[in-house]
Amino acid sequence: MRGKGLRAACEARLRELDLPDVVDVRGIARLLEARRGRPIRLWPVRDLPGGTGLWIDAPAADYLCYERHTAALHQDLIIAHELGHLIWGHE
Repeated sequence: MRGKGLRAACEARLRELDLPDVVDVRGIARLLEARRGRPIRLWPVRDLPGGTGLWIDAPAADYLCYERHTAALHQDLIIAHELGHLIWGHE
């Protein structure tokens, strides 16, 4: 999927989330947690091997790991990226 098709798919997925006008990544995590009926744990880690973010699909919860020692805005970007994996149903 590329270009306009990708954009249209992303816009459709966002509409399905029915987000409030103002929301932050932690709010999106809580919303997804409630809709999926499964805990999402945001887990700041230090020196994450292989990058700055990681999603762990554990039996009891989803863990979204993000780099502890980076700017708050960068942390939000990492968390948003990992939430994207949940939103799109990646494995």
